[in-house]
Amino acid sequence: MNKLNEIIKIRGVKKEYLANKLGISRVSFSYKLNGKSRFTVDEALILAALLELTYEEFKDVFSGDR
Repeated sequence: MNKLNEIIKIRGVKKEYLANKLGISRVSFSYKLNGKSRFTVDEALILAALLELTYEEFKDVFSGDR
């Protein structure tokens, strides 16, 4: 999830804010960011909206190699 970390940093959004919006703990959010567990489809869609991801960014972040 390096791409997602980069986007979060570029957008200047706090990870704690995103975790709260997803209804999960900061630890769970960290696990998901680091690939130790997966985001649900709903979580991915919420993150896409909060971070205003383009379709290409969404594809890059949430598809493929894990």
